[in-house]
Amino acid sequence: MVASWIKFLNPTVEGIGSTSERRPPRQSRLSTVVLIILFFIIVTALASYIWLKWIFIEITTSIAKYPDIWNIPYYVARTLLRMTVAYIFVLAFGLTYGIAAGMFRRLSHVLIPMLDILQSVPVLGYLPAAVIFFVETFHGSEIGLELASILLIFTGMAWAVAFGVISGVKTIPNDVIEAARVFGLRGFKYLRHIVFPAIYPSLIAGSILAWGGGWYFLIACEYIQYGDRTYWLPGIGAFLDKAAYVYGDETLAIFGLIVLASVIAVINRLVWHPLMEHSEKYKYE
Repeated sequence: MVASWIKFLNPTVEGIGSTSERRPPRQSRLSTVVLIILFFIIVTALASYIWLKWIFIEITTSIAKYPDIWNIPYYVARTLLRMTVAYIFVLAFGLTYGIAAGMFRRLSHVLIPMLDILQSVPVLGYLPAAVIFFVETFHGSEIGLELASILLIFTGMAWAVAFGVISGVKTIPNDVIEAARVFGLRGFKYLRHIVFPAIYPSLIAGSILAWGGGWYFLIACEYIQYGDRTYWLPGIGAFLDKAAYVYGDETLAIFGLIVLASVIAVINRLVWHPLMEHSEKYKYE
């Protein structure tokens, strides 16, 4: 009777003397939910591990039968060496051509339109001339093929660097140029203290675009057809071509693409990203 009156006056109070009507504690319900979630997480992780392990075994078994797979580190090194040599020539050309076109107004009327024409020609447009000249000159030897490949990579990289240098030269404020004249900065001193710092940001930006162009045409630069013969230079680009068109193995081709993308990502992170951040301090506001 007393319990009924208490429940009537305060409905939130649980029934007295009846343990069967009591609700389970809140902490107990929370613990049950957590245990269920942990169970599903463990089961999902275990299933994912088994599935990924099976996929890994299938992939490694599929690609391990090709002998070229064990030469991947060597191919990556040869490709990087080839592109680095081409980039050295690109820097020499881009700095010389870009500074001349940016600093001298009369020359710019000729050099800039000429650069537009050269840029409009696709990389494959230079392929016949490069192959005929270098392959015939060196009688089909590997050095001739390497020079032809480097020239093709050069044509995919050079124009972005040259235009970047021209843009950097033209962004030098007039008051900076006048101050340099007042202080007697001429010749190499003018280049060192005024021009080179000014073109540094645009040179780095152009170089990033240049390497992107080089990577884009990598297969065409390492896989060369001349007459009835086909030449493959050791490199990741030639490896991708063989994987797709000679072996016809999609798994091998995807693996090659993953390797190429990883190399590009590492270079961007370790080289171009720090250089881009460092170049910010040389920009004119």
